[in-house]
Amino acid sequence: MAVSTLRVATSLLRRRLIKTKDQNFASKRAFSSASSSSSVLHHEWVVGGKIVKAGEEPADQSRQDTVLFLHGLLGAGKNLRAPAKKLTERHPHLSALLLDLRGHGSTSANGTLGGEIAAGPHSFDACVGDIVRTLHSLGLVDGGAEGGEGSRRSPVGVVGHSFGGRIALEYLHALLHSRPSRPSSLSVPFVRPPRSTWLLDTVPGRAHGSVAGVVEAVSSVSMPVKSKKVLVEELTQRKGVDPAIAMWMTTNLAPARGESGGGFDFAFDL
Repeated sequence: MAVSTLRVATSLLRRRLIKTKDQNFASKRAFSSASSSSSVLHHEWVVGGKIVKAGEEPADQSRQDTVLFLHGLLGAGKNLRAPAKKLTERHPHLSALLLDLRGHGSTSANGTLGGEIAAGPHSFDACVGDIVRTLHSLGLVDGGAEGGEGSRRSPVGVVGHSFGGRIALEYLHALLHSRPSRPSSLSVPFVRPPRSTWLLDTVPGRAHGSVAGVVEAVSSVSMPVKSKKVLVEELTQRKGVDPAIAMWMTTNLAPARGESGGGFDFAFDL
């Protein structure tokens, strides 16, 4: 788990782009286009360098192209607000959609969705399915009875940090290498593969051993904690976690529920 998580804003536009062909086919995996509150990931928009108020959609979204942002393990969409703000400020024709992946942020059991999307198995395929269903729910698809062939609203790019980078590759693979039959009239909405994919702090192969160490350390902390300072002391002094990572973990704290004495709990599911 790289400490540079906190500095991705300065490196986003300098990373190598993975170009993909703009192919006209959808995913053949069993990703239902039907949506409900139980299948939509918690999300927030960033437009023109500013965060759109919670619960609201961009005012003129049809005139902008969307870029997905997928956070890292034990993180949340808000961790990528800085690069999303910089990207949309420099490129006004782009809007950023920050997602909380299953088990993280407000999509977790402790979040505002109340764990409705927590059904297993928890796999890369499941994460991709969550994303596709969320895009259908938000109308970020191509084709459809209303828009026809001219309706192209699928995200044009995806940015994945660390674990989110792996999910971004799975998402890209699912859309590129699955070819179901669909009506030539394009009456069935589908998600088009992104034209560009950015990977931040994501390397090939197995996850670094430090990742498992951090997960084990975080899992062993007795929750809730009284304060962020207490969490940092617990992780650094008793668990041997790097101070920068321990400080980053405090961004994942939320007020504990049902605790008369207050305190904080992790926003993600362990």
